[in-house]
Amino acid sequence: MTILDLKTAISRAEAHALSTGALLPVVTEQRVVEDAGMVFRVEWLSSLAMKDLAAKMPRAGDKSSTNPFLPFEQDLFVADLSDTHVAILNKFQAFAGHLVLITRQFVEQGEPLERADLEACALMLAQSPGLIFFNSNGQAGASQRHRHLQFIPDYDPSVAAMIGTSALPFAHRLHRFEAGAFDDLPAATDRLLALVQDAYGMLEPGQAGELAAYNLLITRDWLMVVPRRVETAAGVSLSALGFAGLIGLRSQDQFDAVEAFGPMAMLVEAAGPA
Repeated sequence: MTILDLKTAISRAEAHALSTGALLPVVTEQRVVEDAGMVFRVEWLSSLAMKDLAAKMPRAGDKSSTNPFLPFEQDLFVADLSDTHVAILNKFQAFAGHLVLITRQFVEQGEPLERADLEACALMLAQSPGLIFFNSNGQAGASQRHRHLQFIPDYDPSVAAMIGTSALPFAHRLHRFEAGAFDDLPAATDRLLALVQDAYGMLEPGQAGELAAYNLLITRDWLMVVPRRVETAAGVSLSALGFAGLIGLRSQDQFDAVEAFGPMAMLVEAAGPA
């Protein structure tokens, strides 16, 4: 496993990617909605609309357009994490420093996570008190089949603390970590793998040997797995970030629908009741 200065690596990568035009600027409009004792950020993100458009308009003669991670865009490179994983910038960033942790070779997003995947997660969390999140397939909010986890450094600690201590009304499995859980990287990796494999027991079998849809979220303080019944609620596609207090909208006219339905009710609709 590579040891890196993550903050410096991200800063350098973002400066380079902005200078080359590889990193696309994000326009947002945000509302804060309090619901069921939890504070949600509901944001219209221009990056989501741009991402949808890019997916519909593959570049002529560019075979990589069907899989943006193989090969990945070199101007987005951040760091080599291991023999199996690379960290790149999210081209359509919703947060500063938003990274995508991708496998060097194609692995199906919907197949069970492996030790190497959790090793990359442990390395990130040892470097920064951020948020790892994973969407297992399209029903869980994934936009690509190539195995990728995502990492947001320094994710809002108040939201993370709220999730780790609240009684949540949607179906989930939550494990809380003790302080210093990521000081020993091999041990942290083993613990993450064991917890994820145990949580798979709550999921129904999927198609063609895959697991049923789910979201995974990990911070230094807790790990949570959320089964997914449906992709959308109130007409809004939900990713793992919804269960971390952020609901991203693809159009500004969805604000009213979210407020009328209620963010927490959307999560219960997506995951099922606890």
